[in-house]
Amino acid sequence: MEREQLKSTLRDLHDKLSAEESIDDETTALLQQLADDIDRLSQKPEAAEPPKEVSLEQEKQGLLDRLLDLSEGFEESHPQLARAIGNVASALSRIGI
Repeated sequence: MEREQLKSTLRDLHDKLSAEESIDDETTALLQQLADDIDRLSQKPEAAEPPKEVSLEQEKQGLLDRLLDLSEGFEESHPQLARAIGNVASALSRIGI
């Protein structure tokens, strides 16, 4: 159930990103990297193994920290996008990421 909610939340974020025209290439690349990380970490545990120098827990926390930082950065300029990113972070927390 929670993974389905995460998928729905990610679709909502994708829709909001698609509607935004004022997001620069650097931010777009950062969002793509976050999406890749979310996808990898939400897979089976063996598929989510980070590089040996970083623990899985550290990588999960780093992902959440990056999402929250990004959300804060968008609060004034793109409030709906900030809210959608915050929702993704919350959904990830609920499933243990």
